[in-house]
Amino acid sequence: MKQDEKLSYSRLITRTKYFQEKSLELEKELIFVRDHLQMVETKMEELQYENNAKGKSIEASQVRMEELEKELTEAQQKIKTLDDERSRLTVELEKAKKEIEMKQKTSNDLKVKFEALEKRYQGAVSEGRIKNYEQLLTTMQNDINEKELQIQLFKAKVKDYEKRMKYRSKSNEGSVSQPTESTEKLKSLAYFNYSIIVQDKKSFIIRGDLQITNSGSTMLKNPVVCFRFRPAETAIIKGQILTVEQAETRGATSGTQWTFMDSDWMSKARDRGEIWVSPLGDVSIKPGDNMGIENFQIPFKSTIHEPFIVEGFVYFYEQDYKIKTSNQIAISY
Repeated sequence: MKQDEKLSYSRLITRTKYFQEKSLELEKELIFVRDHLQMVETKMEELQYENNAKGKSIEASQVRMEELEKELTEAQQKIKTLDDERSRLTVELEKAKKEIEMKQKTSNDLKVKFEALEKRYQGAVSEGRIKNYEQLLTTMQNDINEKELQIQLFKAKVKDYEKRMKYRSKSNEGSVSQPTESTEKLKSLAYFNYSIIVQDKKSFIIRGDLQITNSGSTMLKNPVVCFRFRPAETAIIKGQILTVEQAETRGATSGTQWTFMDSDWMSKARDRGEIWVSPLGDVSIKPGDNMGIENFQIPFKSTIHEPFIVEGFVYFYEQDYKIKTSNQIAISY
């Protein structure tokens, strides 16, 4: 158990260093953008001075000034985006540090309690109280096992997040950051195509696709899809949607690989009535193109005596844009 704990702490500390390095990189990029902003402002002042002094090429100077103002606006937007990203990473870093401290404290407390119980157990042998102390030790061991399971779940979530970041970083190598597009240029349509297959009087299978079409003039990036089920306990989906671990085992595919955003997605789906999926790597939808989650299957039993409804939502977090599907899957009887 000590070796597993060291690995767990090492993994968490590595993750903390990752957040610190990411924050430092963002700080450097922020300084670069601010320097660029200062250079643009200086160029604007020089251009305005030349325009006033010479009184020539007024129309050309105005065009240049508009371009510089546009660059200034884009630079300010990028500064805001970097500030937001740095704030988010700072919050995640602090959260990771607190979780490390909490896990270490909990593990140490359990070790101390367990050692104390072992000593009391050894002293109780001669007094005929073995049975009671065995029960106490069993209870304490179960408590330790439960805590270790929680640590393993936390490690799995960190590992899943690291894998997603690895795929995102691979697809971003060599790319140049672009300023955030105005949401006025973003336009998309999402809808369900589905059919209902009757197996018997009480069992059905809904087979369908969720299509996302870019009907705007700006490229859409990295959609995240939420399937919302009512009633919540009916939330289940099958098909070509995998966990990150399953996707890695299968290897590369010809199309976009959709994965569940939570490793323990099934238990969370039954609690919240929501299933969240996203592409494994970076994807983009050009204007006029479409993509989708194809050939998913939703099993359903008519033992639930209320309407069955599945709604769809698509989020483009990087562009602060979201839509709801134009239709929904609904069965009532």
